[in-house]
Amino acid sequence: MKKFIFITLFISVASVLLITQRTGAEVEKVYKIGDRGPAGGIVFYDSGNSSSGWRYLEASPEDQGKAVWGCYEVYLKGAKYTGLGQGKINTEAMINECREQNTAAKICADYRGGGKSDWYLPSKNELNEMFKVLSGRGDTRLVFENYWSSSQYNANSGWMQDYSTRIENHFGKDYQQRVRAIRSF
Repeated sequence: MKKFIFITLFISVASVLLITQRTGAEVEKVYKIGDRGPAGGIVFYDSGNSSSGWRYLEASPEDQGKAVWGCYEVYLKGAKYTGLGQGKINTEAMINECREQNTAAKICADYRGGGKSDWYLPSKNELNEMFKVLSGRGDTRLVFENYWSSSQYNANSGWMQDYSTRIENHFGKDYQQRVRAIRSF
């Protein structure tokens, strides 16, 4: 009887390995909110599946400094999105439509933390979600100041979040605010 169970188990494991080899499927690592991500940051959002090409959002382990949002008095058509998963679209639009140097979007896109090159400035809702998770963990690397999002409010202002009050508001694009990059994976 023991031989039969062992053989069945061996055949089952071999079948799974064979199926994985044939399909090229890889077993996806499952992260929990608050885990260290692959770039050394904090996982702060799980969409539940990878149907959009990503499943998790990871906050960089430190701020990237201060910067202006950029392009004051210029409405950037592609930087209007506020939802989860839309910060990358906004960041790309900010870089493509605004030729200013040292903007919040450019600083995030140039960040290479954890050896990764896919960082971007979070959208309004991504920034809010990041703050909820990081502040709930007592993350002391967040400074009690305003942080930029990549979501534009109008030609003169972008959405930001005040970490000390947790209030989301819009602020003049020509003012320097803190910047924290995120990435999706």
